[in-house]
Amino acid sequence: MKNEGKLLGWLLHFVAPLKGRMLLAVLLGIISNLSVVAIPVIGFYQGWQLFNGRAVGVAATIWLLLALGILRGITRYGEQYCNHDIAFRLLALLRQQIFRQLRKLGPARLVSVKSGDFITTVTSDVEALEVFFAHTVSPFFIFIGTTLVTVGFLGSHAWQLALILLTALCLVGLVIPLAGYHRYQAVAEQQHSSFTDLNQQVTESIQSLATIQQYDLGRERLARLSEEGQKLNVAHRKKLRQGTQLAVAGEAVMMSCAVLMILIGLAAALPAQVIGLGVVLSLSSFGPAFAMNGLGAALLTTFASGRRIYDLFQEEPQVVFPQEEELSEESRFTEAALQQLTFRYPDGEKPVLAAVDLSLRPGQTVGISGPSGIGKSTLIKLLMRYWDPESGNILLNQRSLRRFTESRLHRTEGFFEQTTFLFEDTVANNIRLGKAAATMEEIRQAAEKAAIHDWITGLPQGYETPIGGLARSLSDGERQRIGLARLFLQDAPLLLLDEPTSNLDYLNELAILETIRDFQDKAILLVSHRDTTLSSADAVYTLEDSHLRLR
Repeated sequence: MKNEGKLLGWLLHFVAPLKGRMLLAVLLGIISNLSVVAIPVIGFYQGWQLFNGRAVGVAATIWLLLALGILRGITRYGEQYCNHDIAFRLLALLRQQIFRQLRKLGPARLVSVKSGDFITTVTSDVEALEVFFAHTVSPFFIFIGTTLVTVGFLGSHAWQLALILLTALCLVGLVIPLAGYHRYQAVAEQQHSSFTDLNQQVTESIQSLATIQQYDLGRERLARLSEEGQKLNVAHRKKLRQGTQLAVAGEAVMMSCAVLMILIGLAAALPAQVIGLGVVLSLSSFGPAFAMNGLGAALLTTFASGRRIYDLFQEEPQVVFPQEEELSEESRFTEAALQQLTFRYPDGEKPVLAAVDLSLRPGQTVGISGPSGIGKSTLIKLLMRYWDPESGNILLNQRSLRRFTESRLHRTEGFFEQTTFLFEDTVANNIRLGKAAATMEEIRQAAEKAAIHDWITGLPQGYETPIGGLARSLSDGERQRIGLARLFLQDAPLLLLDEPTSNLDYLNELAILETIRDFQDKAILLVSHRDTTLSSADAVYTLEDSHLRLR
């Protein structure tokens, strides 16, 4: 529990900006629940007066009960409003913090993340923490506040009955939920694992619909989805069954409390009015305690989700860029060089690159060939500083890559990868990503260089045609050429091209290669498995057994 307390303490800093709203929600919740308790208590008291032949202000009592009912409605609405406001603010706050941390860790962190795990973290884990802080923490303090008031009120009449009520409320609101926490542990990990696996299967199935259709894998994929769904259903049913058992136990405690009050009250010769008051309180004040039934499951989910998010926030970035510009701005790029570069992945045993030497100057195109998975793309990502090398140096303009700020590195290097991501926006805005202030003329020139201008002008709205997301569907080749247009518009002096023609037909490949040859002032590192693409390079190296060899 020590580690869990530390984890809760760390999580609480997320809600610190919302503490005012949480305090208001708790206060309104206490008033709301006390209004509910007060209505039967006042009704019992006035009924007792009538039963004993005493005068009762019926009109005044009715107005008082009506006022309490209205107060209950207003405060209940206010409590729910505050809690939902907290919930949505927390969702935004937590996701902003997670994406900020992922941005800090850099692209290298996402390379090793399964999409199912990532989706679980930013959806179910965040929502679990939001539910806990917005819908569990508040009810806990409402339960404490309401219990103190009701037990204190009953204690002013009979301490014996107050002690019974306090014990019963603690059993229902604390002991039973905490016992449920330990019982839930047996199925929580199974449920989370099944949920993550199902997310992974759904994501893979959506991303590979064309492949599934082509190879008639629909039945197989549906069977796997059904299997993972059944595993999740089994774990969820176990959790529901345990929740039902805890709810029944709480109801049994409440009824036992009322019976015990009658027996103890008679044994202690307490006035009948006091015994009746105790029974009424025992039946009307358990609402906040029953609201704690889900505390065990909430704690378990919170600790599991919290640990995963905590672990993410404890990770240190593999590279740290300087925050301030250490170098004076230079008007032109002069050289990129790799000197005795050796690199292995953090979890790898064998070096991907070993003692690699390479230099690249403006006006020069260097090609890298080799089989898939050999490390060609890794070489480019090292130049982009996804990771730092194990040994050796990477230099830009005779200065270590470690001395460049991230923004300056991005101004110096233009990167093109095999798969071009398109945002749900217009064609023009998708092209101008690397240069937000670009004019339409500059966008058009970039599209012409990428051999896609004619295709764009044939669209219904030309450059203003929506693409990406659920908008117009594009072929891989069209996506790739839009990615190349982005690169041309960015106009960086060092171009890193990773399979720039892999999805293009022969004619479009020739057009792109002709454009690449026209870049007389650019330094180009060209990675490709196509000999036709590499034919435009001034020098071609083959990557084999972690070493570069000149062809």
